[in-house]
Amino acid sequence: MRAPVLDRVKAAVDVEDRHAGAAQRHAGGLSRREFLGANGFHLGILSPERAPGGVALPARRGVSENGRMKAGPVRTPSTVDDYIAGFPSTVQSLLKKVRRAIRKAAPLAEESISYRIAAYRQAGTLIFFAGFRNHIGLYPAPCDATGLKKVLAPYRSTKSTARFALDQPIPYALIEKVTRFRLKENLARAAAKNAKKSSARKAGRRRTPGS
Repeated sequence: MRAPVLDRVKAAVDVEDRHAGAAQRHAGGLSRREFLGANGFHLGILSPERAPGGVALPARRGVSENGRMKAGPVRTPSTVDDYIAGFPSTVQSLLKKVRRAIRKAAPLAEESISYRIAAYRQAGTLIFFAGFRNHIGLYPAPCDATGLKKVLAPYRSTKSTARFALDQPIPYALIEKVTRFRLKENLARAAAKNAKKSSARKAGRRRTPGS
């Protein structure tokens, strides 16, 4: 069964797509069907097997410096380096700094591409980030958490989404703080789960005759 946090991330990214998709599709001259999963900036997240009508869609096209779609073969980002490389150079610089903040807070986290965006795991799902035409999204952002609610309020989009506008200073220290908070949550949850399993094993041994 997929973890609830992954469902929240997918739902959050879906919302981002709906808000920004129309303008971005128009800029690239694509239909919605072509656009889902076929873009320079991240806006579509459907995988080929889940594409409308079961039709395999191209995964991604390159973008020019002005953000418009470039002609040429499509490509699927397989690493975060590849994902970031699909953006104009000015946006790449911002995304690299977001990535650096996350890695600083969680240097042991596993980095990958999931839902076609940058993803990190450590003791469970940790954090995702995605680039859009006008902002960078961070998911899941604990917008209601004690100690973070006030500082995240200016960036809150939904209960679990933070948006950082590209034309405003990106709060990298806050991104690092959010990542540390998420990691602390994950490690505490994992420790509690392991303690519960250990207690169950001990209880089972006590009930076993001759033990």
